[in-house]
Amino acid sequence: MWLELRLVSVFVIASVIVSLVSCHSLNTNREKRQTNVIDVPPVEYLRRYGYLRDHYYTSNVAPNSEELTEAFKIYQNYLRLPITGSVNPDTQSEMNKPRCGCNDVFAIWMNQTTQDRVKRFARYTPVNFNARRGWRRTDLTWQLLGSTRARIPSSVVRSEIRRAFALWAAETPLTFREVNSNPDIEIDFNVGAHGDGSPFDGPSGVLAHAFFPELGTTHFDDREQWTTNSTTRSGIDLFIVAAHEFGHALGLDHSNVRDALMFPTYLGYIPDFKLNTDDIRGIRSIYGGPPTPRTTRAPTIPTTRPTTRATTRPTRRPTTLRPRPTVPTTVPFQCRRTFGAAFEDDNGDLMMIRGIFLYRIPVYDPRTGSAVVSRASNMFQRVMSFPDAIFQVPGSTYVIRRRRVQQFSRPDGTLLGRRDRVADTWNGLGGLPRGARITAAVAITQNEVLLFGRFRGQGYVWEYDVFNKDIIQSSMTLMQEAFPGIPPIVDMALSRDPIEIIFVAGQEYFRYDTESQEVAGPFAFAPAFVGGPCGSEEI
Repeated sequence: MWLELRLVSVFVIASVIVSLVSCHSLNTNREKRQTNVIDVPPVEYLRRYGYLRDHYYTSNVAPNSEELTEAFKIYQNYLRLPITGSVNPDTQSEMNKPRCGCNDVFAIWMNQTTQDRVKRFARYTPVNFNARRGWRRTDLTWQLLGSTRARIPSSVVRSEIRRAFALWAAETPLTFREVNSNPDIEIDFNVGAHGDGSPFDGPSGVLAHAFFPELGTTHFDDREQWTTNSTTRSGIDLFIVAAHEFGHALGLDHSNVRDALMFPTYLGYIPDFKLNTDDIRGIRSIYGGPPTPRTTRAPTIPTTRPTTRATTRPTRRPTTLRPRPTVPTTVPFQCRRTFGAAFEDDNGDLMMIRGIFLYRIPVYDPRTGSAVVSRASNMFQRVMSFPDAIFQVPGSTYVIRRRRVQQFSRPDGTLLGRRDRVADTWNGLGGLPRGARITAAVAITQNEVLLFGRFRGQGYVWEYDVFNKDIIQSSMTLMQEAFPGIPPIVDMALSRDPIEIIFVAGQEYFRYDTESQEVAGPFAFAPAFVGGPCGSEEI
């Protein structure tokens, strides 16, 4: 009898141990990992990771059916699942997977209508990497504040951290070194609520999260079963998760490329892991490639920056500008107007300014047929009238008129509402040749802002340093060399993703692919940007 009781006890204990281990078991194959560990409420998941609009994320207001259907479609499109607009086994299974705690949707938020939002988000393949800015220097430091309670020696944790940083250092000019105080990137293991507003949820849910530059703080959930180089399909590999989170700490968003390190759900342990081309393109879009030649040829990363620079005093004869198309006088006057500046707002709205008025693109609302117009000062407090150019980087809008630059931001950090002026520089375009005039501007990423203008009868492009608020020396380039096929002088420019710039010249607009340097167009300006009596076309 006593022997039978002991055998039963041993069996029960063994069963408990097996069940605990299986709760953390993750297959190295992403599609075959265990997904029944957690059961995430779909609405809470969509709210937490940015798929519901801002006012739903910051409150407990239940979304209406249209908003919820839209959010499911955006999520399913993002993860390349069958798009049904509702929860289904595939969608729920994906939501149940262990993942990063950072949002999937940041500054690339969407237009007003459901159709526009779903369609617009589909264009982000890969996702806009640089929703936040990168570090302004390349020699970065880190500090491990506390190690994990898992059975991993602190020295091994440090070794895995160094390996994770080395992935990014190999593809960029960045360097990383450990320090004992005042680091750029703080690294810690925490549980539950730990003071940063993003509490952890225990095993197999949110694994870790990190903050964008120039904060970089990185936290790991210490209730996870952290492992290193484990081939037993159990636990969470510290190296893979650390490398992913350091991508955020360096400025990268999530990617929707499933084999990329920056995909939001956990990759699993992968021997001899290497960055995906998508990850390399993303990090190089912020910092550029490694400073020294590599022994093996790296993937070619196209760039909009020309390899040939012009001097500030052109030596070639001025080219003959193409005459602007004339618009018949029978066309309604609304369709013959020109506008001064265009930009994409943080929430995804496309906007234009003409004089003192602000217009949404298209000017005429397709649903109501009415023009959507207001005073520019209603959005930008004390903004200059008749600006020459506007560009938007996450969190800030810059308005340029001649050599004066105004910077606006929202103090509460929301995606909607009035902007307050935070800087007003009267000589903000130092380095611009005397007599040059800016006509358009575009931010491709936070770190790559281009200014377009004319000088001595020719079109030029300059690079603007947002951090130092100055034109980068020796960046002046002839427009026809930097952007072949685009008219030499443009009136407006805007970019909805890093691989395309839309240029407006008179009554025409063009699409320029920054990777292939291919030009699409010209297209008629008024039907796409004005709409209403001018016709209806999509940008």
